[in-house]
Amino acid sequence: MKSILCLLSLLLLLMPLAGIAENTQMGRILLYTYYRQVGWGDLVQIGCIDDTGTLWYGTGSDSKLKWPYGTSAQLEYLKGTDILIPQNKLGSDVLFQIESLVSSAEKQDCPSEGVASDAGDEYSYALQYDREGNPDWVLLGLSGDDRSENTDPNAQALYRYLRILFPNVTTYAYTGMGPQGFVPIPISIFLKWPPFDPDTASIQAVVNDCEAGPIPHEADENIETELRSLAAHGWILGKANAISTTGGSTSYIFRNENEDILATLELYDGLLVAGDGMYFYSDSLPDLPAVK
Repeated sequence: MKSILCLLSLLLLLMPLAGIAENTQMGRILLYTYYRQVGWGDLVQIGCIDDTGTLWYGTGSDSKLKWPYGTSAQLEYLKGTDILIPQNKLGSDVLFQIESLVSSAEKQDCPSEGVASDAGDEYSYALQYDREGNPDWVLLGLSGDDRSENTDPNAQALYRYLRILFPNVTTYAYTGMGPQGFVPIPISIFLKWPPFDPDTASIQAVVNDCEAGPIPHEADENIETELRSLAAHGWILGKANAISTTGGSTSYIFRNENEDILATLELYDGLLVAGDGMYFYSDSLPDLPAVK
């Protein structure tokens, strides 16, 4: 567990593509991003993910495509155009995580700041739908001439998905022109632990079974060593999903000599479980790729 989940591994885990999509009928759009350059060129690039997990991409000259301004007009354009071509299809597990983040993303008033001139603009959105199927747009990020960022962890996670899956569209997201993204934070601060020494604490392991309830479990010496290192030096790297577990996680409870609870770590399938979903973590701060 020297690095439980470094960000470079994360980039691979986010892309379990299941092959070229067979269905060429676009489903309901969950996420979309576009780049438009009209100052020093004539270019539009568009990428989107629909509710079947299919990735769609299209590009062409702005003068020919006549990409509209305004989100409502853009959605109608995407429904009626044939310039978008299916690329690949996400695995069902990744799609489930994306859907959880989309439904939980917070709509914010995101002020923008000018950072460049004639760099073009890249906008990224999540779409939330009411019971009647009416969409509402959540701005995730803006980069290029201007920069804007939705600081909600759900929105930041979705923006990272788009940056990884559509790098051609989100070029400026990888430079100082793009949103900063989730800033790594020590696990102790993220979980609001009081100060304590993990090396002198005892560790109780409990498997959380959705039917039988908490089941005591003995953690071996190697796992305890890793957990102590994680508690002392661990970092939260970003949000993975907005899913609440109902069982299958393991809680590791740190206690003092009086059996008082000092801290608790709940882990599930390589992720840290928090009240609002699950997060990527590492027992040390990795060298982060140039994504800001």
